[in-house]
Amino acid sequence: MVETIIYNLVNGINTENTKKQVEAYRRENKELISKNRTKYSRDITELNFLVEQEKVEEVERNQRLAEIEISEKNTKKKSKEALLNELTYSKMPASQVISSHMARIESEKAVKKPVTQFSTGAKLGGGFQTDFMPITQVKEPLYVYEQEEVDFLGPAPPDPEEIETEGFMENVRSATPTSLAGGYTHRLACQRALQEAFSGLFFFPAKFMDAMDFS
Repeated sequence: MVETIIYNLVNGINTENTKKQVEAYRRENKELISKNRTKYSRDITELNFLVEQEKVEEVERNQRLAEIEISEKNTKKKSKEALLNELTYSKMPASQVISSHMARIESEKAVKKPVTQFSTGAKLGGGFQTDFMPITQVKEPLYVYEQEEVDFLGPAPPDPEEIETEGFMENVRSATPTSLAGGYTHRLACQRALQEAFSGLFFFPAKFMDAMDFS
């Protein structure tokens, strides 16, 4: 119904009557329309909240990175000043002063803990998980197609090639484009009808009962 209304309005077909149908549809589905609008509004609100939250996290991330960069620059500056002072006032050889200075820097790097969160407590990196459990590989035998053997209890029905060449489909309704899109073919219908016709022609209940062992 909705599709027909939209089609008529777009193409200018029976416009007045279509508008009346729209009004009637609105009255009959007033509660559903209101519910859908409320749900849409709630989804938009949640989406806006997520967008704003992402913006805040982005600002905090950039601020933290800027603080880290400034801190590293200040640390390097102080380290150079300390090295110059040691070279100026120390009585040790310059090579020994430089070696001691580099060893101290490496030691500070080793004990320095990596930054894992911002000053606000938010996790660094947006909270995405980077370490995952390894995937367990289960080796199973590959699928092998095996054609099903059907006992029709009668003569074997014609195969698909015989159905095409022996004129079995002369009185079968041809498939429409819609039917073809759904997987229907007239040969399939003919083959099913022939299988049902041939099935059970050699089935005799009396002989079947005599052959069964009820002991």
